[in-house]
Amino acid sequence: MGPYHILPVLLAAAVLCSGCLSEPPDGDDDGNWVTVEFKPSGSEPLSLLCEVADTDEERKTGLMNRSRLPEDEGMLFVYDTPREVYFWMKDTLIPLDIVFISEDRLVVSIVEAEPGAGTPDSELEIYGSGAPVMYVVEMNRGLSAEHTIEAGTPVHLGL
Repeated sequence: MGPYHILPVLLAAAVLCSGCLSEPPDGDDDGNWVTVEFKPSGSEPLSLLCEVADTDEERKTGLMNRSRLPEDEGMLFVYDTPREVYFWMKDTLIPLDIVFISEDRLVVSIVEAEPGAGTPDSELEIYGSGAPVMYVVEMNRGLSAEHTIEAGTPVHLGL
């Protein structure tokens, strides 16, 4: 046996390790994750690794009861057809920007939402898209303003 008999083992280990790089953050292997990139005019793009919420149950739960959201992460809500949508912050612990995105992948509107944990349902603010949208991104509040993301900003979705 020569020194080359270990080469297949090293190659297999390299392939296994490279798979580790594409795992979702925090070891969460539930759900899908995609990169969402906002491309504001005159500013650097903002890329977020977003958990995809594309079922009724996932969209209903959203980011409820999460105590933190890393700066470079978010949640992407995907709908089957364009529609006007409404969000509230029921049981949400962190302040968020809610970015409404049209079917042609342009920002329609953005709202800054306050955490709603502990607030009675009847007192929670309702945030609407104001127009039909196909996608919504939730990210840490202030990121949209910091990166000059506004209505009309193009968005690339890694779907």
